[in-house]
Amino acid sequence: MSMRRCHKCGQGYRDPAQPGFNNLCGCGTALHACANCVHYVSKGKLRCSKPGMIEIRDPFAANRCDGFEFVIDHREGGNGPIGPRQEAPRDDGPDAARRRWDELFRKDK
Repeated sequence: MSMRRCHKCGQGYRDPAQPGFNNLCGCGTALHACANCVHYVSKGKLRCSKPGMIEIRDPFAANRCDGFEFVIDHREGGNGPIGPRQEAPRDDGPDAARRRWDELFRKDK
């Protein structure tokens, strides 16, 4: 069963319409936020994959973006979005931390 869910707690949003600018989840999180949008890109400089959208500084806060489309969770009983913006597994080991540090502070920039 496909369902739209809060990016933070996974609670389902059952209203067939898109959430309004002021709609909150039961956990208090804004529903009309980049982190709940199908166009949200979680990593990189550009956070929206839809061309021409305004830059939103906080992807977890409520916003007034007209390009918002609630992402659908395709997993049964899922807790978070799956589909167009599924993230790769994180590598949090010491080697990964060193690589990220080197990428941020390498001297050849």
